[in-house]
Formats: sequence, C-alpha cells, structure tokens
Amino acid sequence: MTADDEKRTTAGLARAVDLLCQAAGVADWTAENVVASLDPIRATSGGRAGKYRWPIEAGPEFFRGLSS
Repeated sequence: MTADDEKRTTAGLARAVDLLCQAAGVADWTAENVVASLDPIRATSGGRAGKYRWPIEAGPEFFRGLSS
C-alpha cells in the first residue's frame, strides 16, 4: 500500500467515523426530545395508532440503542 493509498483510506475511515458519530447524536436527541413528546400521545391512545400498535421503533429504547 502506497502512502497516498494509506492517506485516502485513513481519510475515508475518518469520514465514516464522523458520520456514525453524527448519526448517534441525532438518535440520542430524538430519544430525548421527539420521543418524549410522543409518549403522552402513545399513553392516551393505549399504545395504538389507529387499529395498529405503535411500532417498537417509535420507543426511546430503540433510539438510545442506535446512539450507543
């Protein structure tokens, strides 16, 4: 592997890590802010959205898991 290849690979990996960190921050923010505002609505509807149950992906645990 040449020095230029190594620099490009390192730059690509650094960008990937940056994107993953940003995504984790978005997921954490969503768990704390968006899902917290939806919990009262979910509680009053009995955990249902119309005739369907709220998806597990709408819970704070899901978004906290993504942010880890």
